Amino acid sequence: MSELTLPGNTTADSPAVNGKPAVNCGDCGVVISAKTRKAHANCFRQYRNPEWIAADPNRCAMPLLSGERCPEPIKGRDWCNKHLQRWNKHGDPTDTSGRREKGELLALVQQAAKGDTDECILAPCERSRPSLMYRGKPMGAARAVWWEANGSDPGDKHLRFTCGRGDDGCINIRHLELDVPDADAVCDVCGDPPTPDNRLKGGKHINYCYQWARRNNASNPQCITPGCDRPSKGGEIKVCDRCYQRIQRGNDPAERPFHQQNKGKQCKVSWCEEDAEVLGWCRDCYGWWWRNGGDPNDRRYRYNRSVDDIMAIVMGITPDPATGCRDSTGIFPQDPCGYPVTSVEGKSGVRVTRLVLSLKLGRPLKRATHACHTCDYPPCVEPSHLWEGTPAANSHDRDAKGRGARGEGNGRSRLNKGAVRFIRDTCMLGTHQFDSNVAELAHMFGVKPQAIRDVVHRRTWRDVP
Repeated sequence: MSELTLPGNTTADSPAVNGKPAVNCGDCGVVISAKTRKAHANCFRQYRNPEWIAADPNRCAMPLLSGERCPEPIKGRDWCNKHLQRWNKHGDPTDTSGRREKGELLALVQQAAKGDTDECILAPCERSRPSLMYRGKPMGAARAVWWEANGSDPGDKHLRFTCGRGDDGCINIRHLELDVPDADAVCDVCGDPPTPDNRLKGGKHINYCYQWARRNNASNPQCITPGCDRPSKGGEIKVCDRCYQRIQRGNDPAERPFHQQNKGKQCKVSWCEEDAEVLGWCRDCYGWWWRNGGDPNDRRYRYNRSVDDIMAIVMGITPDPATGCRDSTGIFPQDPCGYPVTSVEGKSGVRVTRLVLSLKLGRPLKRATHACHTCDYPPCVEPSHLWEGTPAANSHDRDAKGRGARGEGNGRSRLNKGAVRFIRDTCMLGTHQFDSNVAELAHMFGVKPQAIRDVVHRRTWRDVP
């Protein structure tokens, strides 16, 4: 086998294929391309074990670094897609240039797996624990050491460092042991048992509780930021977690953040007694300003108002000279039926008409009654236009004024006055043809036979002669 030049067996004299430098086969030296594909039929025959091919012809015949057969399915040339791509790019299916498996870290892993010393074997690492590609898989160096020493992958089990220097890069096999949690173990902070995704570390859940206990440990020295009474993160960092995040963002940790500048102050709206939260306003006044713009002092209503406040707003509405109605449109929000609603003493969705009528009568309205209008205008809050009535009385008042959706005024009606007269003239009561006529007329007008009978017996459409 000829010696390869990494990355890829390319030379200055190699022709270009599809605009890219051509790669020569590491066995025969011929350029790898679609035209010369057949010339490489016998290349790397030593990596095509006939016994493996006979045993399983659909599995890659390339041996791994461990000597075992590659478990991937065949893509071409009795190789899987991974080994075929290595041959196309580098001229050799075993080439792993640029991967750390052949580097110094792999040699250090093999040395640590022997366990010749009790001293910590520190692998080079930058920001996190060292990792590498081992047996075709990316994994941590400590897990690779365990696999190298025991011949099996620890799988979903976690490794524990007895020396306590796992974050420093220790990979000595003598300092590694499987972390098998106790069946009765629970978190010291929240009291919940560990889960596969949230194991215990030092008796605390590693995802949240461990960090929370570390940040809020009372034994840690106090944060050095002036005005901050939180404990520091511990170790060399003398500031708390919140101040540390401010420093990471490039801000002064001693300066109070924007959302805390209003702490302890009252809303600057003259009639509001809530605590200020944003821009000197409470949350409700700020939300009104965000939705409507302008000055929140101009609000005509707000949450948690008293009954007297609502009545003051109602009586402050100028009545219409023509109708005498006090129109609440634009002053109170309206429900889907068009009636004004507001929040009174912590209760939201209270209809203003019911509130005004209850004050007029001097007692609360019954739950089964309505606040009816003599003016038939839902936004009106004039006390003299409101009266208490049952649903039946309200319906009778509607029908008496001709405001009900009856007859042709009902949008869902399939009949009209002409059809009603035709039905009554066609059906002859007391004859044997009555039932057959009902069925034909129901099919003609697209209604049920009972609707035809109701029209004939004048149970419906009574106003039609």
